[in-house]
Amino acid sequence: MKKKKKVNIYKNDNRRFLLVLAMVISIVISMFFYWIYAYYHKYGSLPSYDNIMHFNADYYVKVKGDMVYIENISDDINNDFLERQKNYSDKEIMDVDIAKGIYDNILSVKIKYLIHEEPVDYEDVVSLNIDLFEKKVISNEELLKKIDVSYKEIAESIFDDYIKVDDIREKVTDAITEEEMTGEEFNKLKEKYIIRIREKLPQIMNMYIEDDKVYGSFNLMEINKVCYYVNNDMIINVYKELGKI
Repeated sequence: MKKKKKVNIYKNDNRRFLLVLAMVISIVISMFFYWIYAYYHKYGSLPSYDNIMHFNADYYVKVKGDMVYIENISDDINNDFLERQKNYSDKEIMDVDIAKGIYDNILSVKIKYLIHEEPVDYEDVVSLNIDLFEKKVISNEELLKKIDVSYKEIAESIFDDYIKVDDIREKVTDAITEEEMTGEEFNKLKEKYIIRIREKLPQIMNMYIEDDKVYGSFNLMEINKVCYYVNNDMIINVYKELGKI
């Protein structure tokens, strides 16, 4: 009687494993070359070491003495940022807080100064946002598009939070026309003052990203200047959350 031939199960398993491994390697190689193809046709060249994006903010932001430098991106961007900081060289700086981070390929740097000035100390902010892939400064308008928020919406929120007159019998004087009116009359002209605030914001607002949220910083006195007179000359810097990146 003939003996049945045993099938080598382990040999078949090894063949299947090698076949699957070969298929996986082929897929990975194909994806790699497709990425190179897509990158080349989008940007016209392959990435060099200089174009590799680092995800550690310290690679780009260096503090030397009392100045913050931007390195490994662009000399023009660094020089412009240094000039903006030099505007505070004649101020009596009591404290400096520096925040930096990378969010969705954007390097965001915020320098917050605490400045001594009579009758009261105040804060001010210098900020910078850079697209690390394109190596260019991102404007406030571009940043607002990313979070789908408009200056008009910000102006409406500022009016409701800081400008609206709560006491409708209180008298206020328009800071531009010198027209005097009650708080009730002023509030009824809301749209007029929202337009003024909206037009002022691009000139006075600094934007930065922190903890994946976009903030706008501005001097409330500058907003009052296009709305109504106030009885004090205190500089109040407002930090307003605008949206999530």
